[in-house]
Amino acid sequence: MFFEEKMKISPSEVLPAFVDIYPDYREHFIKEADYWIDEKGAISVHSLFSIFSSLVVERFLLGEYEKSEELFGFIDLAIKVGDKEVSNAACTCFVENLVNIASTKTDFELSHFWSLLGPLATEFADNYMAENF
Repeated sequence: MFFEEKMKISPSEVLPAFVDIYPDYREHFIKEADYWIDEKGAISVHSLFSIFSSLVVERFLLGEYEKSEELFGFIDLAIKVGDKEVSNAACTCFVENLVNIASTKTDFELSHFWSLLGPLATEFADNYMAENF
């Protein structure tokens, strides 16, 4: 992945990274964008991670796990070398969203993704679950 040599991942690099992992994310994002883009036409990196988490849930429920190693590698990298905003969004709007969706007694369960989490995402998820469940 092209971020490994960088010192920080900035918010402007997140959407292209998601599209690189899942090219159809662009189409999914366009469908969801109206709900997330503010009055000035901006979208937060937190919204991008949240929208991406919903796509991942949809894919995993269909049994589509291709590129999951690359996906969760990027999530751990975003936690590790993302700027403060990117790191926070990866934790709270991606990992936390997956945990919350899995805890609402839907068809989506922790077993759909837990073993795929990288070490930093697992640490965050463990702490989040210990504090909230």
